[in-house]
Amino acid sequence: MKQFVGTILMILFISDVLTSQKSSLNFVNEKNRIYVDFKNGTDIFYPVDSDKEISIYQLAKTFQIEEKKIYAYNGLKDKSVIKSGSIIQVPVIRKKVTFKPLKNQRFVVLVYKIKARETLFHIANRKMKMDLEVLKKINGLTDDQVREGGELILGWYPLEETKEDKKTGIPVKSNPTPPEKPIAVKKPVEEVKTMVKDENKPEVIIRQKRMIGYWDKNARAKKGLFVLSNVTPVGSKMELTYPMNKNKIVATVVGKIPEGTYADDVEIYLSPEVAAKLGIYDSRFSLDTRFIVPAP
Repeated sequence: MKQFVGTILMILFISDVLTSQKSSLNFVNEKNRIYVDFKNGTDIFYPVDSDKEISIYQLAKTFQIEEKKIYAYNGLKDKSVIKSGSIIQVPVIRKKVTFKPLKNQRFVVLVYKIKARETLFHIANRKMKMDLEVLKKINGLTDDQVREGGELILGWYPLEETKEDKKTGIPVKSNPTPPEKPIAVKKPVEEVKTMVKDENKPEVIIRQKRMIGYWDKNARAKKGLFVLSNVTPVGSKMELTYPMNKNKIVATVVGKIPEGTYADDVEIYLSPEVAAKLGIYDSRFSLDTRFIVPAP
């Protein structure tokens, strides 16, 4: 029965990996992330579809700004009727933006899609008015190379605690743990150590390897700490560490990476939940892994 359930999970996971590449972005496509843009060169704003049944009042309370300022920012008179199909630009208060995850507070991660001919220096110094090295650090970048369509984390923005803001479409928990600083999953790691010391089981060894990994930001895979890998047996556990922030987690290998799906050097594919808990935002990355294999 366990083998049958495991096989079903593997099929569902691989199916979602393959089909999710064609899926479109949702209103807020990942937990605690919103896509922002710039107006007049340096003004940060959050574009919201008026058809999402979100009131100006709710947006104002959530982002801690006066309602009349949102109306004025959009060239509207106070309490004007919002036309269907229009985009509401919610101004982001720059002084509230922080460059590290906030502890014990609800927040959203501000994400920006890079436009044509934009450079990292231009975005950091002219648009964000922040130090270039800080922007590189929070995005785990080692050089100044960026590409059109790429995504950058601009910072973290605190949210007001209100009953209404759950209607804004931003999926946040009552007492969330920031995904950039998740608590390491210690119990599975202890279980791995127990497996090594258990004299009643076949002798095993632990191997460590830095792998090239990939995850699909549009993936519709079921929730769970799953990975695909061609270097470990299906059903085994892998301890994963993201070297950029030292976040660590243990995930289950549910299948192999389908041949020809990704570049030949990709050795591990992460489920969206694994990527979120590790704090990985780039689709392609390096990952330190530890896993058990039978002794030769």
